[in-house]
Amino acid sequence: MDGYTLTFAPLLPWGLFAAMTAATAAVLGLGLRKRSSGIGFRTLAAAALLLAIARPTVTAEQRTELADVVLVVADASPSQQLGDRAAATSSAVQAIQDELADDGGLEVRAVTVAGGGPGTNLFAAVRSAVADVPPDGVAGVVLVTDGQVHDVPEDASALGFDAPVHAVLTGAPGERDRRLVVDGAPRYGIVGEAVKFRVTLLDEAAVGQAEPVRITVPGGHVAERVLQVGTPTEFELPLERAGVVAVALEVAAIPDELTPDNNRVVIHVNAVRDRLRVMLVSGEPSMGLRHWRNLLQADPAVDLVHFTILRPPTKQDATPVQELSLIPFPARELFDANLDDFHLVIFDRYHLRGILPPQYLSNIAEYVVRGGALLDIAGPSYAGRFSLVNTPLREILPTLPAGEVIERPFVPELSEAGQNHPVTAGLTAGAADWGPWYRMVRGMPVKGESLMWGADGWPLLQLSRVGEGRVAQLLSDQSWVWTRPGPGGGPRAELLRRVVHWLMKEPDLEEHLLKATVSDRRIDVLYRSVDTPLREITAVAPSGASTTVPLGPAAAGTAIASFEANEAGLWTLQGGNLSATALVGAADALELTEMRADPGPLEAFVGATGGGVFWLVDHGGPPPFRPVMAGQTAAGDNWLGLRRHGRHTVTGLAQSPLLPWPLLLALAVGALFLAWHREAQ
Repeated sequence: MDGYTLTFAPLLPWGLFAAMTAATAAVLGLGLRKRSSGIGFRTLAAAALLLAIARPTVTAEQRTELADVVLVVADASPSQQLGDRAAATSSAVQAIQDELADDGGLEVRAVTVAGGGPGTNLFAAVRSAVADVPPDGVAGVVLVTDGQVHDVPEDASALGFDAPVHAVLTGAPGERDRRLVVDGAPRYGIVGEAVKFRVTLLDEAAVGQAEPVRITVPGGHVAERVLQVGTPTEFELPLERAGVVAVALEVAAIPDELTPDNNRVVIHVNAVRDRLRVMLVSGEPSMGLRHWRNLLQADPAVDLVHFTILRPPTKQDATPVQELSLIPFPARELFDANLDDFHLVIFDRYHLRGILPPQYLSNIAEYVVRGGALLDIAGPSYAGRFSLVNTPLREILPTLPAGEVIERPFVPELSEAGQNHPVTAGLTAGAADWGPWYRMVRGMPVKGESLMWGADGWPLLQLSRVGEGRVAQLLSDQSWVWTRPGPGGGPRAELLRRVVHWLMKEPDLEEHLLKATVSDRRIDVLYRSVDTPLREITAVAPSGASTTVPLGPAAAGTAIASFEANEAGLWTLQGGNLSATALVGAADALELTEMRADPGPLEAFVGATGGGVFWLVDHGGPPPFRPVMAGQTAAGDNWLGLRRHGRHTVTGLAQSPLLPWPLLLALAVGALFLAWHREAQ
């Protein structure tokens, strides 16, 4: 394609040339007014001379037309996999490419946007696909989708180009789909509190009807609740222990709905402890007490209350009362009224000194039975007449003293149970370098499990469950020696951290655990038990079909399995008395909220760009395309417009005078001669 332009390059400056032209025009005008003889020839001569001075030049441009870009975006999100939408999308994209393939003025680009993110984000793909195209190089965008797009810009200018955006819709108007929508479910909650969330059952064809919803709560317990279709219903979920708590809700499918995938939802709440409130009750000062205080106070999430007796009440002090800066310790509030506010009570080398009355110790025993936690660090006094075993705590302590204190070096070692128990498993790395302890109390186990042995094979670490609570007892006050610099250390901090977390009922430290994690369509299973090995588990698919999955041995006390899920939705895993859930595929709640084909999310934006919305079912395929110019309508009832910008690049340039100056000079001389001849007559 070539283009021509006319330019002038006068021999005189433009100002002087303009003055000359004006003067010439004035003289010729005066002659014309007086009807002078030969004025016509004089005018021709003047025009020829002025053109010769102006030097008109014709510039010829050799141009190459630039193609405008048409972007075709195929929506391959999960909602587009329903029914024949995927096939319709593929056919529509191919038809558009075939129609525009022979148009040399267009460059067709096609991109496919799959799911996997939070919602369907087509416009992010649009911006990326035309990032290398200038704003005036886009002819239009065609979205082949079901209309469920979640990143629609608020303003058309946000796209960065001025071209129509068209939506070609798959599916059909009036589709029916029943779905559960969760609103306000928090990701985190505080242990001991309840989180609230709202669930709405949506079904436009059954608004107001009552429908039962099945609820699966932690532990595999199933309940049922009736929901009114279209009315939000509030639920409360108590968080009893730290870790991820999952609740599944499911409503029965109906025969004519699009998909049952969004008939179920799973709410995951990560329960965390706001503050770990610990009461440390210590006896005689020791190095172990100092290390306990340092360990607990180093954690900003721990609120520590330290109850210690520096002087028994029977000891007299001559200091005047008005000079004392001490205040009475609120023992009654701590051991009676506010005991349940603590998550953990620690006794460190404590023995009977006539300070805590038996009622307070009885309160602690009842506190543990109700679900509290107790850690006892036993010192030499545990073997004597002032032992805690001679108090109401006897009923919950996992050992009874044998009346002997062993005072000689020994190296702690894991028992057979301790090698499999999550509290101590893995601590054996570097066990050959563990240093010795030098004292322990000989105790006979009466409850729970012995995870570590001390001197002569006597229990060193004993864990026990009492009622709803837990008790741990370390029958030595020598763990602090592992913190001394130099050889002979040991994993004291990790050991005590695990013991405390087990007392706090952390799920990952449970002796019996069934856990499932999901990666794409693969479900990985971890089973742990210290005493009940399993060879297989049962996997129940969302449809109710059961599959037996064999387990393979892994680390001590654990077994693993992995399998591909052939259904999307909530899977239930069962092994022995344990159960776990796994949500496969349909984890994108934003995508599942609405899966019906609907022009609503795109309609306003498409209209603002000058584009149109079309149903494939109404036209039997995508409507034909028409070229349109800027300012023209870009969509009709049965056609789509693509804006042509007429862009080009100049590949060559040639200049030539419009009229050669000798010709103009000859014309001027001839005209003057004819004017003279006319006057002579």
